[in-house]
Amino acid sequence: MLTAPHTARVFLDGPTQARIQIQDEMAERNLILNGDKLWFYDSEENSAVHSVIKSADGVPADLPGVQTPDQLATLLLEKADPTTEVSVGPDRMVAGRAAYQLIMTPRSNETLVGSITVDVDAETGLPLAVSVAASSGTTPAFSAAYTEISFEAPAPEIFDFTPPAGATITEAPEHGEYREHDDKRDHSDGKPEATDESTEPTVTGTGWGTVVEFSAGDFPTGDPELTGMIDQLSTPVDGGRLMQTRLLNVLLTDDGRVLVGSVPADRLQAVADDE
Repeated sequence: MLTAPHTARVFLDGPTQARIQIQDEMAERNLILNGDKLWFYDSEENSAVHSVIKSADGVPADLPGVQTPDQLATLLLEKADPTTEVSVGPDRMVAGRAAYQLIMTPRSNETLVGSITVDVDAETGLPLAVSVAASSGTTPAFSAAYTEISFEAPAPEIFDFTPPAGATITEAPEHGEYREHDDKRDHSDGKPEATDESTEPTVTGTGWGTVVEFSAGDFPTGDPELTGMIDQLSTPVDGGRLMQTRLLNVLLTDDGRVLVGSVPADRLQAVADDE
């Protein structure tokens, strides 16, 4: 979803009915939740995956899909702290509705983020658009916006789904069936238990200059395909390899650590060298 622009149609009616249609060129992918039934359908492959939600209390937090502008805005606004300056921008029209702008600007120079703009519906207070500009330029490095929106309940049949004739159907385990660590699973089948040796990440700095560090653990560096992908996306630096984007940098050190932050590359290397 981050490699190119995408258009999606999102239908919501309460916590247990949702449909997301990701519209690709000459094809589309559908994620449909209706009560406790979950479907994913790929029209290009004519394949469907079916699962059952263990609890119909709502969409699980780890349900794959699309982050809508209002979900992204809520996440970003929750992160605003004293290191962020919040101002009001000019009014404008978004998805045919009058909106006002909230602009969040980091007070720190140690970040790749230049500003975050949220367009809020003037009547309902719903965020309609979000754009993030990098400190290196004024054009958005990332944006999500509604182009059309209706506050009427979708027709019930939108959430009904029957796989087309000839579709390949896969039955998946109940969604969220194994959410706990492996060592708490039922091993009555005689399979050996696994222990979770993961550790909490180390956090250096605060606010926009935060760097998160964690162990690569069992990172499959011996996988030729994965190694080749990392080599293509990264460049060699002292003590490891660096993957750079306009908003996020990732440092993989030779001694098996991963450092991530919306900070310049030299900040990541300085944190790594302090260990």
